[in-house]
Order: sequence, then C-alpha cells, then structure tokens
Amino acid sequence: MLMAVVVFSLLAASCQSEYRMANSYLKNARKGKLEHGEAVYVRMPEQFILVNSSVEKMKEGRALTEQQAQHMADSLTALLRYVDDSVLLSRFSTSMLQVLVRSGIPVHVVKSGSKLPVPSDSSLVLDVVQLEAEEFLQPKRSDFVTKQEVYYAYDYNLRHISCNVWLKMGSATESLDSVWFKNVEKSEAFKGKVTSIKDDKATMSVHFDRLTVDDVYRTVEEAGELCATIYVERLLLDYIKRKTGGNENYYYYDAATGQINMWIPYSYGQSEGFIGCGK
Repeated sequence: MLMAVVVFSLLAASCQSEYRMANSYLKNARKGKLEHGEAVYVRMPEQFILVNSSVEKMKEGRALTEQQAQHMADSLTALLRYVDDSVLLSRFSTSMLQVLVRSGIPVHVVKSGSKLPVPSDSSLVLDVVQLEAEEFLQPKRSDFVTKQEVYYAYDYNLRHISCNVWLKMGSATESLDSVWFKNVEKSEAFKGKVTSIKDDKATMSVHFDRLTVDDVYRTVEEAGELCATIYVERLLLDYIKRKTGGNENYYYYDAATGQINMWIPYSYGQSEGFIGCGK
C-alpha cells in the first residue's frame, strides 16, 4: 500500500511539473520572453476547394454528357452551390489566426511558399497546403418495432458537410516533408416513429434536423480554430519533450481562455490530433 502511494505521488508530481512547464511557455510567450524568440510563420492556400463526393461516386462507371453531369451535381448539392469559396477561406484563416495570436506567440502571415523561412528553433512554420469543403449524402436505415411487434424499416439520406485540412509543420525537430490531416464534420439528424401500420403500409411521424449554408461557414470556422488549437498543443508538448526527454501527458489548450484546462495520458490525447498522411 505504501509503495502504491509513493508511485502515485511521483506520478502526480510529474504531472504538475509538466503542467507548470506548459503554463510557463504560454506566460513567456505573452511576455515576449520565449527562450528562442519563437515566431510562427503561416501560409494559407489561395483557394478553398468545393467537392461533392456523392456526385463523384455516382459518376463512376457512367458515360454522362456535360449537361447530365451538371444536372446530377445540381440535384445532389444542396449547400455548396450557395457558398462563396473566398468567404470560406477568409473565415477559416481568421479563425485560425485568432487562436494563434491569442496564445501570445508572434504570428507572421506569408503569401507564398518562397517566403516561408527555413524551420528552426525560432522560425516555426505552419503551411496550410489545401482546404476543402466536402458535401455528401449518407444512406441510413432506421428500424422500428410497433407495439404489435410489427417490424418496419425506413430508408433515408442524411447530408454531411466536412471541412478537410491538409497542412505541414516545421521546426528545429520537424521537417516540412510530412503532410498532416484534420477535419471537422457535421451531419443532419433524423427522428421518427411509426404511428400506424395498415395493409403493410406504415404511417410515420418524421423530423429531420437539416444542415444549412450557415452550418457550412460555421464548420469551416470551427476547423480553423481546432487546427490552431492542436498546433499550439503540439508546441507545448515539443517544449516539454525538449526539457524532460519525453511526454507522459497530453495537455489540452483552451482557445477561448488561452489556458491549459486539462490533461490526459499522452497516447490518448495524441490520437485526437492531426493524422499523418506521409510524405
């Protein structure tokens, strides 16, 4: 029992030590006193790509005229046909940069890859190489059993919208060769119940929580905020690793307050971060 208490005390002390390091990094950033004078150099893509993956799947193996393909796209695209891609890019960029600036780390935006510095201790690079808004339909089936134990299945489609982000990150310990991915996705929701069945035909009460064009813009803003938040968390983890030689915990950065709000074992937190896409 005594040994267990000693081990727990050591683990708690380790957590507190790393937590203090992470908070110290943020405090020094806001005071302009980072050890290496770090600054983040950010580059955004020039366009926001709009994709309807449902259309692409339906086109596969079909010989369609240009007019037929356009008709199919119009019939399946309920949201992206009404958005402004330049506004999407602006909202993503603004959302991401606000989180980065709030961390206290100096941020410089460059317009071309040639303007990005060579990654180093002081020059941290965040290169957003591609942004994509994706719309698609997902076939779903809900099963119902009435009070009379009659089974009924109801088929429908739920629309999804996803903001997909590909980026590269560079520092003294990480090259710009690797591509990373993160996305934020929203889906419509369905609620329904069978009110009666007569002659094998069901009468149903159904309700769909539909996505709107505003949801597309909100999804893009959330993706910008999430990517910036995860990036700040990576900077904190890299700092801790340089100081201690490893990472025992993953520290969550609260973009709204600019503070660390909780931590969990490193492996669990890391699995929620960027997904490696290779080189």
